[in-house]
Amino acid sequence: MNIDRNTIVGTALMIFLVLGYVWFQTPSAAERKEQARLDSLEQVQMQQAAAQASEQIARDNQAAAAADTGQVSTAAPVNTDQYGIFGTSVQGEEKEIIVETDVMTVRFSTRGGLVKGVTLKDHVDYTDSTQIELWDEEWSKMFVLLNIAGKGAFATDHFIFTPGAEKVDATGQPAQLTMTLRTSDPSKYLQFVYGFT
Repeated sequence: MNIDRNTIVGTALMIFLVLGYVWFQTPSAAERKEQARLDSLEQVQMQQAAAQASEQIARDNQAAAAADTGQVSTAAPVNTDQYGIFGTSVQGEEKEIIVETDVMTVRFSTRGGLVKGVTLKDHVDYTDSTQIELWDEEWSKMFVLLNIAGKGAFATDHFIFTPGAEKVDATGQPAQLTMTLRTSDPSKYLQFVYGFT
């Protein structure tokens, strides 16, 4: 490889351009410090506002429920201290939701809102003639990790989801199942939508 004067000059100019760009675009220490201070203040204010709003909504919902029944609510308190706006979905009964397709049966759990098991319909194990389990909760556990502001990270299996249906028939037709994680704010929720074709 021949290195001539033009190559050396071109390489040196490119290096100076990159260094100049980095030098002029890097914020000063004072600018970085001020931005970090503003960011931390904004984050604290957002966390405080979210906590106050979720607590107020939870109190309003409990009061409305008690007023509707004409009684004082004796249900367990909403656990917003630990789970934030998802505290209303911590307690409840776990149910199994079944989806039937042409080739398989899929079982979902309302605890976590995810697949609990998958069984093939037309295939059997050659050793004992039982239907083949493609996936079973005993062999592997599945969850989604939710990072709740100011509260920490929680797996979805801490929460009870509301299913769109108790049983879904997707044999010969497309169908879908929705699993919704409700919050203390009715306009905010997490929803898993499963489609079967």
